[in-house]
Amino acid sequence: NLSNSMLQFFDGKPSMVFGGDHLYLRYWNYVTLDWTIETIDPSPGVGSYASLVRDGYGHTFISYYDSINQVLKFATPSDNILFPGWNIETLDPTPNSGIGNDIAVLTGGQPQVSYTTYSSFAYRIKYVKRTCTGSFPHIVCSWSPPEEVAVGIYDGAGTSIAIASDGTPHISFVTATL
Repeated sequence: NLSNSMLQFFDGKPSMVFGGDHLYLRYWNYVTLDWTIETIDPSPGVGSYASLVRDGYGHTFISYYDSINQVLKFATPSDNILFPGWNIETLDPTPNSGIGNDIAVLTGGQPQVSYTTYSSFAYRIKYVKRTCTGSFPHIVCSWSPPEEVAVGIYDGAGTSIAIASDGTPHISFVTATL
């Protein structure tokens, strides 16, 4: 289950996220002149529909689907030098949320995620956005409650999100033909 933004070029090198059994990040390492593969989330059944983006400051953001718990998840590198690794969060704990997700960042660097939820015999197109307050080293980030964009008979295959310069999200999705 691939996404439309699982492959990106950062600093001229290809980087990709993928999974299904776990969530992985693979990138070209110019030091070793070889591919490096890093396990981001070792939980079983995660990594489908993985989507990757980086902000203008070099922060990496990944959204992906957890097929065991059927929820939308998010990963970003830890800022804590004492505990390196990745911070993993559940963005929408609603069952059947996160299939076909896509991630984008605002000009200021905050991620927003569009995705599909299936409930009550209808697909729901939703999105969430992150905001941060405070100043270093006391920055606190939180996610908005999921906002429903559309409800109906959609194919559920995926969404795509782009953020306008004024911060307005633009989300595309496929409708079903009956």
